[in-house]
Amino acid sequence: MSENTKSQSCTKAGRKVSLPVLAEAKGKPHSRMGRWRAAVLITVHLLIMAHILQWVVTGSTVSPVEPSESMQTLELGDINAGFIFFVAAILSTLIFGRYFCGWGCHVVALQDLCSWLMNKLGVRPKPFRSRLLVWAPLGFGLYMFVWPTFKRVVLFPAIEAVGLKSPIWLREVADFHGFASEIIVTDFWATFPPWYVAIPFFALIGFAAVYFLGSKGFCTYGCPYGGIFGVVDKVSPGRIVVNDNCHGCGHCTAVCTSNVRVHEEIRDFGMVMDPGCMKCMDCVSACPNDALSFAFTTPAKFRKPRDDEAKKRQKKIKSNAKRFDLTWSEEIVLAIVFVAMFLAYRGMLNLVPMLMSAGMAGIGTYLVWKGWSLLTKPNVRVQSLVLKSKGRIRSAGVISIPFVLLVAGSAIWSGSIASLRFSARMAHERIDVPISVVLRPEYEPTPETARLADRGMNRYAASERYGWELNAEQNREVAFLSLVSGEREQAERFLERIMQDGKPSEELVRQYLSLITARGANEQEQFDAISTSYEKQPELAGLLPEIAMRQIRLSGGSTESADDFWDRVIADQPGDARILLQAAEYDLATGQTDRAIERLPDLDGPLDLDTGIVGVRVLLKMGRREDAVALLQRLSATIAGLQARNAQIRDIGLGALARAAELRPDSALILRDLGMARLSSGQLEQGLQNLEQAAEMAPENPAIQQDYQTARRRTDPN
Repeated sequence: MSENTKSQSCTKAGRKVSLPVLAEAKGKPHSRMGRWRAAVLITVHLLIMAHILQWVVTGSTVSPVEPSESMQTLELGDINAGFIFFVAAILSTLIFGRYFCGWGCHVVALQDLCSWLMNKLGVRPKPFRSRLLVWAPLGFGLYMFVWPTFKRVVLFPAIEAVGLKSPIWLREVADFHGFASEIIVTDFWATFPPWYVAIPFFALIGFAAVYFLGSKGFCTYGCPYGGIFGVVDKVSPGRIVVNDNCHGCGHCTAVCTSNVRVHEEIRDFGMVMDPGCMKCMDCVSACPNDALSFAFTTPAKFRKPRDDEAKKRQKKIKSNAKRFDLTWSEEIVLAIVFVAMFLAYRGMLNLVPMLMSAGMAGIGTYLVWKGWSLLTKPNVRVQSLVLKSKGRIRSAGVISIPFVLLVAGSAIWSGSIASLRFSARMAHERIDVPISVVLRPEYEPTPETARLADRGMNRYAASERYGWELNAEQNREVAFLSLVSGEREQAERFLERIMQDGKPSEELVRQYLSLITARGANEQEQFDAISTSYEKQPELAGLLPEIAMRQIRLSGGSTESADDFWDRVIADQPGDARILLQAAEYDLATGQTDRAIERLPDLDGPLDLDTGIVGVRVLLKMGRREDAVALLQRLSATIAGLQARNAQIRDIGLGALARAAELRPDSALILRDLGMARLSSGQLEQGLQNLEQAAEMAPENPAIQQDYQTARRRTDPN
């Protein structure tokens, strides 16, 4: 380092950090890369606008290029543009490091804009530094992208393998029917919140997060994608490296908006190590000596300090508690506050989505810390605002107190409502009585079941009285609890809420029909209920056969109106395999075989389980037994991948495999699949018998032989 230096003070994390600055480097540290990055990010937003405009004009477009869409792929198997993009971003991060956040993220662009505006107004956002809360983004990322698959593939099978029941608070995962393309969509906005949620969300993660948490506040404490990219960056060879021109001036750290202590890391490691580095290149362009550059080198995970002196410095830095804003006791308490606030805010008013609740929890935790500091510390400030000085609360501090109380109070209120609803849901889940039994006129609940039903209804009622209205799922649960308690009129009211304002499932529509039928609704009233449900939600294609048959009954046996109905539906949704198959099944049922053959779609592509089962039925009715068997064999792979804990899916799967075995008794593979499915569902004797038959038919197949031997060991009591 040159001896001709002077000291410049750079504020980091609310503290003064002395950075040596070269005497010959006049003026403030300045990045020349900002305008280039702004141009790239503006282009990204123009592409987003063009994407939305195409959907508005044409009615269909590529599915949203948003990493959160990957959840649909991992949970349901819908391969969409968001999943492809996220995978590509992760793979490129593996090579180039965490560059996408700095050069392609619209949220980073928003935060940079807010930070730039604040600087113009004389407010330089200082980062909030915490040891524990920085792990929140990774936790969110694992929860979104790993946890559902882990539950389906590892956790639930392990619980079942040891003969235990899944805890009732552990929610089921969606049934996985295999992968299918969802690249082109007609409802671009289906997975996004409405504008009246999106605008507060962007204001929250923009101005509020930047002001309270720092220039990359949401990235640091709330972004699940950044949590994933940060882990991948650790093993990426793409780094910011230093050469021999470095004089240790500190310009690099002064211009870094990602809160990375660049000058320390390049001094001790020869490169930037922090996974928070977004490769925005500000530090490279600000260096007065061209000492920094992007290059491929040893990943941070495997990089060691340059020498013993660097190792000692790093050890001293890591042990320096002043690097952080919180003591360890404060860290632990505020981590608990953060988790509690996240759980409290999530779903608040039936509006707040997960990422918004993460941002609200981060800002709320910061404000709670400042509020507590007002009571316990002599000096407290938020950015340039002095709240308390030398033990005296200033006017800004007095004004901040009701604001802090409002934030804490909103979390307590929302958390109380969420707690009531969680308790009500647990009461609902403990009632192990099928809806088909509850709907019987002679049904009488046990005292324990009645007690649980009353508790659930009372807590749902209290949560709605003091909080906000119930959502569709909660209305459905209240309706079930009302049925259990014998209050059928109340159950009908709650189900009608969903039918009118919510998004009922096919199962729920049928439950509503059963309920109004039991109280004496006529045929026209039933038809109106089911047809209205389909008109509001065309995705409820499973209701179509019932609508058509009710039309025939209402018209005195004439099929004319039902025929016209099917033609209209197919015209509205051309090429939909499930609708075409159901129309063909209807044609067969009404004796219009030629028309059914014309409508039969190509069944070679990917099919979900419901569509496949309809296809099997249609092929069997047409006498195409071999095609039906081939389709059943295709479905058996899907059925085998489903969890046996879902009784409805298990029964469908077992029925399909049993039918396939009847049609092809000479197929060892079908017998093996049927045997394994029966073992999973607890039919040990029949399952072992099927596997034994398969092993005798295919002695040369090692996989079948191994499955049979494994099953024998499982079922042998000795």
